[in-house]
Amino acid sequence: MIRFLGAVQFLTVLPVRSSTCAPGEAAGYFPIVGGLLGLAAGGFHLLLTGYVAEPVNALLTVLLLIILSGALHEDGLADCADAFGGQRPPERVMAILKDSRIGAFGALALVFSVGLRWQAIAQTSSHLLESLAAAGALSRTSQVALAWISRPAGEGSGRLFALSLITPRAVVAILLAAVITIPLGVIALPALVGTAGLTLIARDFYERHLGGVNGDCCGALSQVVEGFILLLCASIW
Repeated sequence: MIRFLGAVQFLTVLPVRSSTCAPGEAAGYFPIVGGLLGLAAGGFHLLLTGYVAEPVNALLTVLLLIILSGALHEDGLADCADAFGGQRPPERVMAILKDSRIGAFGALALVFSVGLRWQAIAQTSSHLLESLAAAGALSRTSQVALAWISRPAGEGSGRLFALSLITPRAVVAILLAAVITIPLGVIALPALVGTAGLTLIARDFYERHLGGVNGDCCGALSQVVEGFILLLCASIW
């Protein structure tokens, strides 16, 4: 229970008043919390169906996901877009990642991320609950996988996450994410393979340009994977 609450505390804005644990120790529960966030968003979407127009409903669903996660991963995406948006040495990249201001690349990345998820949800005519649950689980698990197979870069929560993450917890997270993806049916395998491929590409990119990964890198990958899964489901359904 302490580790589950640790995952809730790290991935959401839900109040957890008890003492928990380091993020890496809670990593096994990341797919469960991500899946629950997806189910909550899907339930919210179903609740509004018939009362508001579908495009508005889909946009509000994305907004709920952002609110529940405290825009944690959107912040990582924006920071990475600004930092890696040009040919810069690792020292400069790290300095930009630590800068709280958002530049042009970061703003464009956020617009594209929100727009992609918005339209993907709006175009998914069936199996939306399964799609959102799988997207939530796989996107959060990609953070675990990336931290597991990469070297930590810099200081902060990302380094703490990587150093407290051991192989059994990473494997449990990956297996749980695979189970949560099963309801996707024929899409499950492409979703898993695509997530694995994006994670490996991200590791190679970050290690070449930064020498490792930090929390922003994990958050940015999470956004990419979530958008990929929702787009994949919208394309099929």
